[in-house]
Amino acid sequence: MRDWWNKEAASSAKTAIISNRADMTDEAFFASGAAWLDEFAAFARLARIDLHGTMAVDFGCGMGRMTRALSTRYERVIGIDVSDEMVRLASEARSSDKTEFMQVLEAPWPIDDRSAELAFSTIAIQHIPEPYNERAVDELFRISSKLVLFDAPSHKLSTDDADPSGSGIFFAPFRTILGIAEGRGFELIALRDFPTTATRQYQYLFKAK
Repeated sequence: MRDWWNKEAASSAKTAIISNRADMTDEAFFASGAAWLDEFAAFARLARIDLHGTMAVDFGCGMGRMTRALSTRYERVIGIDVSDEMVRLASEARSSDKTEFMQVLEAPWPIDDRSAELAFSTIAIQHIPEPYNERAVDELFRISSKLVLFDAPSHKLSTDDADPSGSGIFFAPFRTILGIAEGRGFELIALRDFPTTATRQYQYLFKAK
């Protein structure tokens, strides 16, 4: 995974993160992160949750698109990624002392238990094969003291759909995620479809009990 993302980062990092947008300027790229986060914040407000606080962690941060957006709502944001090349690009594009970036190859992540108010991830879990995707989800719950907000594909939309495994999309079944959350003392408070792949992709918002 590290080697693949390093290669993509070296050739066209923005396209690897947002498909079919090779012509996107840096300004538009980071602005899209702010727009995404506004949408996620509106989703959270439906559950009477305000996405603001002291510390957030952005897993699968890539070039830091969502890390930067989160820094407008959190005093400190740590972006982590398997690719050292993505981390390098994110650090170069860093626009605030409120953000920092680190390469993380596997669990456990070098972040203390329950040290972040928000553990966040988007369009990242879907690219991690089993059982590492489940370990990543478990880490999101381990490091959070309050909220976990992420998306992941649960299953194919129908038995007639082509198997998506060849396209680098890996499943984290709904019931598996609920079991991990329960084991870490979190409850699901909001759920919605998040159609980024040809699968049943959900966006989850969990809150510590």
